[in-house]
Amino acid sequence: MFRKGDFSKLQKAGFPQFLLLLEASILLLYARLAITCLPIARVLRLFDLETASSTFPTNMSPEVRTEDISWAITTAASRLPLNCTCLVKALAGSVLLQRRHIPSLLFLGVSRSTAPENSLAAHAWLECNDEILTGGSERALFKQIAAYRNRKATSTSTVQAP
Repeated sequence: MFRKGDFSKLQKAGFPQFLLLLEASILLLYARLAITCLPIARVLRLFDLETASSTFPTNMSPEVRTEDISWAITTAASRLPLNCTCLVKALAGSVLLQRRHIPSLLFLGVSRSTAPENSLAAHAWLECNDEILTGGSERALFKQIAAYRNRKATSTSTVQAP
């Protein structure tokens, strides 16, 4: 679960980074439990997400860097003893941003898999101000089919909806 040097890295990072990592870990566990036990429509309501329309809020909170959110999700997911899928990471990241009043978009995409009998593969990624926070490495392989935004977002600018 923990690797050699993890605690020294946290010590150097400081208490705010430790709290962010702890919050990310709790949200990853929460998201994993929700996805396992509930239908996706209920999960989206639980995480306060709605279908994105043609407008999307883009105001940023100056006291929180999106790189810190991405780091916390990636670090916590790699150390938790459970399968943190792309959707789990995207949901947890969305809540971390929501709690800091930073709007984000959670995207769902699909792709035809060449594996067993041309099955479909799915992927989720999280974007904030045109920056991909989670799931970016595989995003190009998938066709976007849905986008969800935080219900509590405030200002608006145009974004292309699926």
